[in-house]
Amino acid sequence: MKKMNCLLLVLSIMLMLPLHGIAGSAGPAAIIPYFSAVDNTPSGALVISISNITDSDIDVIVTLYDQNGNVITDGDDSATSGILQANNVIGFYDTGQSGGIGPDESAVLFIAANATAELILMPTSVKYGYGTIQWIKADARAVCGLVAQAFPVRLSDTGDYERYTLLINGGNPF
Repeated sequence: MKKMNCLLLVLSIMLMLPLHGIAGSAGPAAIIPYFSAVDNTPSGALVISISNITDSDIDVIVTLYDQNGNVITDGDDSATSGILQANNVIGFYDTGQSGGIGPDESAVLFIAANATAELILMPTSVKYGYGTIQWIKADARAVCGLVAQAFPVRLSDTGDYERYTLLINGGNPF
């Protein structure tokens, strides 16, 4: 009976462990519950600020789903042109296949240790939806690696741009 109770305890503990801890490579993910971008001007763009709070460079995978559920991709792997752009990154892919965890990501950003980067969505027409942010662990001991916020934009009834802050994961590290 004691062996059975011990086995059940071990199995219960194993089931409570997060899967990313067992796998050892993919870090936690957070949901971007809503985003919006109006056009391809700086005033109409969505800006997502992502800070690496570790002492190691990390890879960050961002997937944005538009209002129809399609993954937003760019395809040019350029941080300075196209509808997906980035600031303060040491590497950037936005083809949906170049270095991410699968073919469906919008962008992969390589962010230096203790640095903050920005992913910018500058669509040619209005885009809104939701997304995810996930990071790849360089240090298996790291529990949290990122803190992020988004700055969606919308057009007011008077035609003015209105920007607001959306804390991702409630502003907590993930």
